[in-house]
Amino acid sequence: GISITRYMPNYNISSGISFSKINTNFTFDTQLTQIDSTSYYKYFTRSRFEVDTVWFLNLEHLLETGDSIWFAYQDTTYYNTLDSTLNSKIDTSYFKITEKNINHYSYLEIPLLISYPIASKKLALYPEIGIILGLMMNSRGKIVALEDRNRSDFIKNQTQFIAINVSYLVGIGVSYFISPKLDISAKAYMRQDILPIFKNYPIGLQHRSFATQVGIRYKLGF
Repeated sequence: GISITRYMPNYNISSGISFSKINTNFTFDTQLTQIDSTSYYKYFTRSRFEVDTVWFLNLEHLLETGDSIWFAYQDTTYYNTLDSTLNSKIDTSYFKITEKNINHYSYLEIPLLISYPIASKKLALYPEIGIILGLMMNSRGKIVALEDRNRSDFIKNQTQFIAINVSYLVGIGVSYFISPKLDISAKAYMRQDILPIFKNYPIGLQHRSFATQVGIRYKLGF
């Protein structure tokens, strides 16, 4: 990026334009349910019997006496039948799946920083505070799907980003002056988003980062 600093008697104002990329780890645990069904036959036997009766007339007795005598003849038949029924056994299994992904967020940023130098002849210590305005340029990664909280989906399919991301910065730096216009500087800072970066997503996400910078600064003559 490019940074411009305005040196005032008691403080400095810095601004410019830069391109930044923030990487975050996305870990998503979900539980899947698998239902297995087993079909089997249960066999059993059935028994029944049938009795058949046949009646016979005694013709000899009928001719001699004129009386009719009937004789019954019974026949019994047994039947054994093998039958079966189809049964089902259901078994439910649970599986835990952990999905890991690295999400990438790219911003075009405009910082506005104020520092208060505490300087000696060769060294300067300067606390710094300010805000950073970020315009989302690109994103890549995954988040939890709204329609099914048990799965993940790509970020672009689930939500939109706020138009301007605003974050604040707090840091402290040190400079070593090689000449009145040239110095070597190092800075450590922490920055934090003020608002969630998503516009229409119920799970808020705010970035917090810690970083260091080392560079060379040249003071222009105006």
